[in-house]
Amino acid sequence: MSARDAYPLFARPLPRASHAHDPVTSIEAERDVSRPAGQRATHLRIVLDAVRHAPGQTASGYASMLHTELIEVRRRLSDLSHLDEPLIRQGAPVLARGRSKREVTWWPA
Repeated sequence: MSARDAYPLFARPLPRASHAHDPVTSIEAERDVSRPAGQRATHLRIVLDAVRHAPGQTASGYASMLHTELIEVRRRLSDLSHLDEPLIRQGAPVLARGRSKREVTWWPA
């Protein structure tokens, strides 16, 4: 099954999470977490719902809102924005609350 089956709005399978130079175990793990009921698909649904319900936040803002690690939120935002038919898009950068660097905002596509 593809990510499309995991969330009907996905028009195509997700971008690969592993790389050609990664060990075979990384590729095997990707298959497991990218299945429709897997962790990646679950996090995609959670992050997409957060962007839809609170548009214009930064990755840091969504991580704080969802009580999730920042790197996980950034990866899922990237996945959602790099689909053949992106479900979210980047907005203008802002100075994120509690951080010294600017971050882009995220909006539904």
